[in-house]
Amino acid sequence: MKITSEIITYSNRKSQKLVAFYDYTNRQTDNNFIIIPPAYGETKKDSLKISYFLVKAGFNILRFDATNHVGESDGDMLDANLECMKDDLLATIDFA
Repeated sequence: MKITSEIITYSNRKSQKLVAFYDYTNRQTDNNFIIIPPAYGETKKDSLKISYFLVKAGFNILRFDATNHVGESDGDMLDANLECMKDDLLATIDFA
């Protein structure tokens, strides 16, 4: 079973760029979809193991870096707060 990790970008409601990985075995399937938000101080790369486990179980996964946080998304870590992380999760749900 070959797993593909496709890098994607999209914007939140403040027009900040979010960077994510879309992990799947077959992009055209109707597999259930799971979004994995980053834990505080972590990036999308820290959820690689659980993502691949879930992909092998038949799910498609979207894992992202939050804005104003560590990782590749826009923003400065000094501006991080729970409201920003909530907005990023809502933007990811809208994108999905």
